[in-house]
Amino acid sequence: MTPHSPEQNGIAERINRTIQEQIVSILQHSKLSDGFWAEALLTAIHIINMLPSIPLGLQIPQKLWTDSTSNYDKRRIFRCEAYTLILKDDRRKLDPRSRKCVFIGYEPEGEIGYRLWDPEHRQIIRSSDVVFNESAMHKKAERPIEV
Repeated sequence: MTPHSPEQNGIAERINRTIQEQIVSILQHSKLSDGFWAEALLTAIHIINMLPSIPLGLQIPQKLWTDSTSNYDKRRIFRCEAYTLILKDDRRKLDPRSRKCVFIGYEPEGEIGYRLWDPEHRQIIRSSDVVFNESAMHKKAERPIEV
């Protein structure tokens, strides 16, 4: 391949463009700042791997790689409200049992759980004990959430 000639690698360039378009779409729809681009990237790739692929004869990439069926029940709307359990060891008797967060993605393949943004403590939380409120996405748009 000739250096500086991306048109010679059309398939890779097309998937890169698809991923970039999904990142932009996810961030614009979710009203999250560009600081969340890495989480949007991981979510975009996760979504692509869960959908039928034309080059693979409409097979699902994740099924081909892991030989397991996709579980679509665990898919959530990016940036929906999420309430994660605060473990007993991390709270006192009269403290709240959950913390309000924002859903920002999935754990890597092989791990169970979700990635959440805690705006109050400004940190990413990994948890499998989560309750989602996806209907809150339809409320009036708030100001963008910053990292």
